[in-house]
Amino acid sequence: MDGLWCRWAATTPEVSFQTGDKFPAWKNNLFVGALNGKQLQRIAFNQPSQAERREPLLTQLDIRIRDVQQGPDGDIYVATEKRTGGTDADGTVLRIEPAPQGK
Repeated sequence: MDGLWCRWAATTPEVSFQTGDKFPAWKNNLFVGALNGKQLQRIAFNQPSQAERREPLLTQLDIRIRDVQQGPDGDIYVATEKRTGGTDADGTVLRIEPAPQGK
């Protein structure tokens, strides 16, 4: 067909595998950012006798998740924004680090 044109309008999620040793319980888990869902999803694989386990994170902040990456220090970094559109910077970068032990 001449003149047929298609454009995908889906929001592409950002994903990152946690491979470091700073979060032993989260090692080899997948983290997926959600712009529309306003949450960070942690997906655990290879659970004995279970399907993958999903855990929504950061939902109480009510912010859009732009990107998620594991930093060279092993912490998890999350880029956020409050609303879509416009030219004003309204987001921040969050660092997720393990809680101090013994306190």
